[in-house]
Amino acid sequence: MKQTFSYFLITDRRLYREPLESVARCAERAGVDYFQLREKDLPSSDLIELARRIRVELVGTKFVINGELGVAIAAGADGVHLQKGNVPVAAVRRHFPEMMIGYSAHSEQEIRNAEREGADYVFCSPVFPPRSKKSDLEPVGCKTLASWIQGIRLPVFGLGGVEMSNVRDLQEAGCRGAAGISLFVKKGYFDSTGMVT
Repeated sequence: MKQTFSYFLITDRRLYREPLESVARCAERAGVDYFQLREKDLPSSDLIELARRIRVELVGTKFVINGELGVAIAAGADGVHLQKGNVPVAAVRRHFPEMMIGYSAHSEQEIRNAEREGADYVFCSPVFPPRSKKSDLEPVGCKTLASWIQGIRLPVFGLGGVEMSNVRDLQEAGCRGAAGISLFVKKGYFDSTGMVT
């Protein structure tokens, strides 16, 4: 059976003219598969309030909180996205077996570790030179990415410099989805629905 290719929106409220609640509503309407609230500069109390307002807008679209397990629980999110320095994937899986858990990986070993510890999906980045933020990491490229994810069972999303013109490259590399910030802002996924901010 052919695998479905999924899209994962990552927020940056500074890039939108509309509040993130409106962005979430548009994402839901457009059929975006996942919506990650990633606003690292907000204090937890503000983030929880924002997350709760976004939660009611997302029914079919899965709602994920970046890096803040407590916020994810308090807001009733579907999942939490972790990276190095956060609570380990295995610990979250042990205490919250039903929660969707993602992980940001930058090497083949990190991808395999995340799979072994019970992650539900992995971001691998940067695949291409990032457009919305600076990165000290060299782009992986699709050829290397394809070798890293060969035999990996959990979904891998390509992140970093993703645009509609290179989504097919991610598919051919074996990715199960594309994740991004700019992908959904500048002539990206929402073009067909009229949401270009």
